[in-house]
Amino acid sequence: YDDRTRGTDCPLARGMRMTEPQTSIATYLTLIILASVLLKLSGIVGWSWWFVFTPLWIVIFIVGLIIVVVVVARLRERNYW
Repeated sequence: YDDRTRGTDCPLARGMRMTEPQTSIATYLTLIILASVLLKLSGIVGWSWWFVFTPLWIVIFIVGLIIVVVVVARLRERNYW
């Protein structure tokens, strides 16, 4: 960063490294669920709706486990458990 690049909004001119945008797991999960729903609605697959939304149920289960672990850890930390 020197006087020649002062006042510019270009990250490369300021010496910052450009990085690729990161794709989150939520994006992949959303695409999988949307693809499953489209396949079900178009009649290509005859899956049950429970099976179509399996990735969502798995995520809900994992998030629930994480919440339980965090709550138990905090209770143990405060000696309530």
